[in-house]
Amino acid sequence: MKAQENVEVLTSSNQSDAKSIHSDSTALPKEYIDIIEKSEIVTWYLLDSSQETKDSTDQLYDWEILACVIDSLPERVGALASTLTYSESFPILDYVKECTFLPDIAMKFTHESETLVFAYSFYCDLCRFQKGKQYKDYDGELIRKAILHFAVELFPKDKFIRGLNRREK
Repeated sequence: MKAQENVEVLTSSNQSDAKSIHSDSTALPKEYIDIIEKSEIVTWYLLDSSQETKDSTDQLYDWEILACVIDSLPERVGALASTLTYSESFPILDYVKECTFLPDIAMKFTHESETLVFAYSFYCDLCRFQKGKQYKDYDGELIRKAILHFAVELFPKDKFIRGLNRREK
C-alpha cells in the first residue's frame, strides 16, 4: 500500500487552544525545541525500517513509510511537544546505548522552512532527532509509554502497534 493512499488528516475546529510546553529542556538543543514548540501540525509516519529502501518514493530518509497521518489537533500536538521538550524526558547517560537503530514510528515537525524529524525504535527505546543530514540519538526509555499511547491513537488498526500496546499493559 502506498503511503500517499493511506494519508489521514486530523484537525480540530478550535485551533486557538494554547499549547502547554515545558521549554526548560537541557538535553535537547534549543533549535530543536524551537521547531517543536512552533509546529502546529505534526506528520506521523508508521515505518518499516527492516530494510533500506533507496528507490521508493514512499520513504523518510532510508525508512519505508507504511502509513502517514497529518495531525493538527492542538491537544495532541501540544502533548507531544510537552513530552519531547520536558527537561527530564531524555536523561544524559554516561554510557552509549548499544542498538541498531531501526525506527518504528516517526514524527515530522515543520515551522516555516525548518523541519525536524523525531524517530523512535520500540525495539531498544532509542530515539533520533534529525535535522537535514545531522542527527542526535537519545535514550527514549522514559517516554516510551507516551509515544506508544500516541501511536495507538493514530494507528489503531496496525497489528504491530496493537501488539506492543497489549504487552505493555
